[in-house]
Formats: sequence, C-alpha cells, structure tokens
Amino acid sequence: MYPLYYLVPSPYINNHYTQNNQRSDQRKYQPSIGKMISAPANTSYFPRETKLFIHNVRFEYDSSLGDWIEFIYVVYPVKRGSGACSIDGRWFSIRELEETAY
Repeated sequence: MYPLYYLVPSPYINNHYTQNNQRSDQRKYQPSIGKMISAPANTSYFPRETKLFIHNVRFEYDSSLGDWIEFIYVVYPVKRGSGACSIDGRWFSIRELEETAY
C-alpha cells in the first residue's frame, strides 16, 4: 500500500557558505512513512509511547526561525467517551511531536 520511497520536496538552506545544500539532517521522520512508531513525547492529543502510524511528511519554511521544519501526518488511536476506540489523524511539526522548544 505504501511504496518504499516518496518524492518529497527537498529543504534547502541558502547562505554564503552552503548554498543549496540539501538538509538531510532535517529528514528525521521521512524514512518512517508507512511505519508505526512510539510517540516520542506527550502531546495534548496522545500520551508518550502511544503507537503512531506515519502517513505523510512535508517540509515548510518558517521565516521567523529562518529554517525548514519537518511536519509529520500521524494517525493515532482515540478512546471516545462511550468507551469505543477509533482513530484520528493530524499534522504535527517535529518540534511539537518531540516537545522541543522553538
């Protein structure tokens, strides 16, 4: 269902020393597309160690940080008020998913 490789726009940095060098260090979750991982930190949507399915990855440039940020679309289980279990999904920035400061 999920191919081994996805074409994802490459994040580049543009400065005087390393113009247009690919930022492979920012592709932490891209190799995990189509795989299950354990949540690295607590979020308001699920606790740490929840099993997450990585559905997609994208990169966005944040001008306030002056750098690229990896965004991960994860699917995760949700226990409803009735006790029924279902799934939900949403985009998380790598910083939000890992509880790292900007």
